[in-house]
Amino acid sequence: MSQITLNLPDDLVAELDKASRETNSRPEDAAREMVKRALRARRFDRARRNIIDSLGPDAPLSEQDALEQVL
Repeated sequence: MSQITLNLPDDLVAELDKASRETNSRPEDAAREMVKRALRARRFDRARRNIIDSLGPDAPLSEQDALEQVL
């Protein structure tokens, strides 16, 4: 496992401390989980964009359009 150092603004540190207390975990563990979630969301968004781009001009413009095409 690699280690990185982050400089966070005080408001984010306070929010991280609160999140770690709420989950009964160390701030390091809470931050690690948040980074994992953010990277998963980024991968999902990238995959979604690739799918939409591959559909070309027939791509739905919104999630509502996509649902209407499926239903």
